[in-house]
Amino acid sequence: MNREILIVLTIILISCRIEPPDLPEENRLYVPDLKREIFVLNSLGESLSVINPEYAGENLPSGELPPFEYTDNGLTFSTEIKDLYNGETGNGIVAVGQWPNQIIGIGNSLYIVESGGNTISVRDESTFRITGTIDLPSGCNPYYLYPDPDNTGTAYVSGFLNNTLYVLNLADNTITAEISLNTDSGTVPGRGPEGIACADGYIFVACTNWNTDLYGYKQGAVIVIDSETNEVVSRINIETDEINRLFEEDPDFCWGCNPQSILPFPELHEIHIICTGTMGTELGGENYKSSDDGEIIVMDTQDFFIKTRLQIGGSPLGSVQGIDFDKHIVYLSGTDGIRAYSYSPSLSIIFGQGGESPLLSEESGYYPAIVLDSVNNKIFISSFNSDTIRILRVPEVLTDPFIELKTLSVPDGPISLYLSEE
Repeated sequence: MNREILIVLTIILISCRIEPPDLPEENRLYVPDLKREIFVLNSLGESLSVINPEYAGENLPSGELPPFEYTDNGLTFSTEIKDLYNGETGNGIVAVGQWPNQIIGIGNSLYIVESGGNTISVRDESTFRITGTIDLPSGCNPYYLYPDPDNTGTAYVSGFLNNTLYVLNLADNTITAEISLNTDSGTVPGRGPEGIACADGYIFVACTNWNTDLYGYKQGAVIVIDSETNEVVSRINIETDEINRLFEEDPDFCWGCNPQSILPFPELHEIHIICTGTMGTELGGENYKSSDDGEIIVMDTQDFFIKTRLQIGGSPLGSVQGIDFDKHIVYLSGTDGIRAYSYSPSLSIIFGQGGESPLLSEESGYYPAIVLDSVNNKIFISSFNSDTIRILRVPEVLTDPFIELKTLSVPDGPISLYLSEE
């Protein structure tokens, strides 16, 4: 499967409470009044699904079924609508655009990044109706959307194929600035941008420097932009000095390679750059042999220096919704199962390379998205290969075993998850 296909997603959506109209059966959707929902974006199936996290993987307590209600969105719904209250999913509720890659909630809206259509569709979270569309330049392949936490109404999206960061005005769904990330000056390049984070008045963009012609990665980099002026202020090579460069003879590892995710920790004045690594010969090019070179790089967000590095192995991916801020733990998805590390008081592996074996590591596959539901002590992780969502119980003591509660089927290629809470 080539890399462009892997950047598509799968999602789940739901709700809306109105008086039950006299609708034809195909336009009816029976849903409970959920306060918390997990939306699943299905990239290859180009649809949304929804999970009720309260009872997912568990038996419903007797006598506690709330009334179901009608939803009329003027849309065509799949007939495969399952009982959300016995831990199943509402599948294929809404069709979305071409190659959807990410779903995220901002305010009362859901934003769906549609990489193949070069658009971001905006939907009302209660009705699923499209309330707006953000059109991006043809061929830019939008990858990741990130709202500015300090500037309400502003968001950023990375253009993977044209090496551009777009500044968006969410009030009128327009592009207000285009920031070129690459350079021909011989300094650190900024190609293949993916993850984004904001901290201390700066925008940090992870650049994988994927080279389509060579089918491999060059040096991983982080481009730093002043959020007031939209000017690039620093270009940081995150590879180690002793690293074996791409296309040298038989490099086994590529530490600091392929940074796909950035996690912000503003109270610590740092970001965690999640380097997915070469992912072996399949995506790293024939010159790489290892798929066990995942790394966490901690960078200071005021002076832009690398504070420390943690070689966690595998091919990890990170999400803010995979962080347990109370226990200072980050859960990572990716290939080779779930990995986890602690970030306070020091950076250390909990399970993964150098620690216990990764969860689900006995099964090969691509796990692109993870959500921690700390209210119910559950982890939800999507399996792209098997078109499922796996649900695990998080033990109070992490040395105790995780219990897999249930595996839910979803449409083809679940790639992004979003936990919505009222």
